[in-house]
Amino acid sequence: MSSQTEPPEAANFQHQTSSQSPKIPESAVLMVCLPDEPHESSSDCLSVTTPAPGPRLLGNLLERGMAKKLYLAITVENELRLEALVDTGADLTLMSTQLFYRLQVEAKRQNRTLKTQKCALNVQSYSQNEVKLEQIAPIHLTIGPMSVVHSVYISPMDTYPLLIRKDLLDRFHCWILNN
Repeated sequence: MSSQTEPPEAANFQHQTSSQSPKIPESAVLMVCLPDEPHESSSDCLSVTTPAPGPRLLGNLLERGMAKKLYLAITVENELRLEALVDTGADLTLMSTQLFYRLQVEAKRQNRTLKTQKCALNVQSYSQNEVKLEQIAPIHLTIGPMSVVHSVYISPMDTYPLLIRKDLLDRFHCWILNN
């Protein structure tokens, strides 16, 4: 692959600085409980008991396509912002080789490298084709105010740039609310 190659889904990418906001359906949101800000106390005043964490918006789920699949705005490696498919029935969090290649190019421009580990995993895709996954990488992902480094399998199937499964959502301790 040459550095001039743009993935076909490039229209779904945008740099972190973009201010475009897509239409958000009122049907679903992603919520998380975050602890309140700590209150400082001194010896001359009573301590303050903070209330239990309340639910806060982590992100809006966007409906796309005829099947109304849910997508979530996510920032990858603090560089690229895209809409990832949320599939709570998927067994693995997957990233397309095209997206991973683009992240490698961006990292190289910043004198960084994205490390991968070899793996050998045969999986059955939703289309009943067997897919061999050979690499896994720790990828920095940001959803709303929260960030995590998560193990993501690099997939030769380029159907979706990023497919989020429930394991990632569980790391954020969030839940999906439907109106």
